[in-house]
Amino acid sequence: RNHPFTLVTVSMDDFISDPAKFTTTYLHFLLGNNTQMICPRKNCTRKIKSIAKEFEQKYQKINDKGTAHVTTGRHSNKEKLMDVLKSDSLFGPILDRIEGLVNEALVN
Repeated sequence: RNHPFTLVTVSMDDFISDPAKFTTTYLHFLLGNNTQMICPRKNCTRKIKSIAKEFEQKYQKINDKGTAHVTTGRHSNKEKLMDVLKSDSLFGPILDRIEGLVNEALVN
């Protein structure tokens, strides 16, 4: 509890408009200087682009089906989604902390 952490945020609009770019950004954030985890002894640029492209294609299949998955922007019950996430043992505390930081920033 109260350990420092780094958070990357992305708008849902940015994610929806370019899932490959989001995935590339996320992988760079996630891996940092530890790219050898996914491509030992190599430059990871091509591997990361390949992973991002594969993700984009899978996401496009989900989107093409017309599903109401939250990342499609067509989820009809956002309040229910937030309730589920806030009650989750992993995401709940993180969302509470983010909400607190946002409220602090708005006050200042």
